[in-house]
Amino acid sequence: MSSESASTEFRIRPFTWDDVSSLLDVMDRAGHHPFKFADDPLAAFTTSLKFPRLEPTRDIMVADVGSRLAGWLRVDLEPGISRAVVTFGADPDLDVATLRPRLIRLAKDNALEAGVGILHVPISADDAADRRSVGLIGMQATRVYQAMEYHPVPAYLGANHRPVPDGYTVRTMAGNGDVKKLTDVQNQAFAGSWGYETNSVADIEFALNSPGTGPEWVRLVDDPEGETAAYIWTKFEPSDGMSVGRIGMVGVHPNHRRLGLGSVVTAAGIKLLRDAGAGVIGLEVDRDNKGARRVYRDLGFSRTGETIWYELDLSGG
Repeated sequence: MSSESASTEFRIRPFTWDDVSSLLDVMDRAGHHPFKFADDPLAAFTTSLKFPRLEPTRDIMVADVGSRLAGWLRVDLEPGISRAVVTFGADPDLDVATLRPRLIRLAKDNALEAGVGILHVPISADDAADRRSVGLIGMQATRVYQAMEYHPVPAYLGANHRPVPDGYTVRTMAGNGDVKKLTDVQNQAFAGSWGYETNSVADIEFALNSPGTGPEWVRLVDDPEGETAAYIWTKFEPSDGMSVGRIGMVGVHPNHRRLGLGSVVTAAGIKLLRDAGAGVIGLEVDRDNKGARRVYRDLGFSRTGETIWYELDLSGG
């Protein structure tokens, strides 16, 4: 990964494993803490950095101000679809006018060095500073994802039940024996979708070991022959206050579409999270996916915000 020269205010350098705790701290100060709900947030974050496709000392940069970290940059490379997805942030108490633009320029340089053709950066529609920063390198808005939330009704009302088609069954993922089934149905469901890179069994196994995302938080729909036709992958974040549920992925195999399985499996996921005690359930959906948005609205979700995906074509160098 390229580096950048130091300034009198801060320096940007490659991440080292000694930075794990400091990186989690600056992410927390910036409102990006990924594992606040975990029993051991630092251990969970450390484990997350060992994702099979990530090389932290190459793909993550940190910005120093004295003995503190002022910000960070992460470049997730997806060679299968020739793109890099960038996330970055800054400590609001230490942020300076030039830090975010420097980080995003560095992201462009590192993506070029990696030889990918597209740079993508997701940014909240409300984050004017980050939107200005990506504009400085010529990035353009290319996709919008809507955030939606659902506030569960009492379970006894059964408002989210959807009848299962004859011959199909909904069940909990059975553990490692179902990993390949989950991998296959996810790849089939999202083949050719915007921004989707095929997952390996190792990728799925790793994700299933993250807090709140294990097999018990996955529901599968089997067809009459026992093949997996659809799935929902949820996440549960317990809290002493209001626990939060998240719907990460919902997919239906192409051979089983137009049967209402998307509604069936989403309703099953809502019930799973509601029964676990989630006070709110959130998800993100492509604004262009009218079918999925219709399913979520029908089940009681409403829009709460938007994430804009910015794109830069790097194929011209």
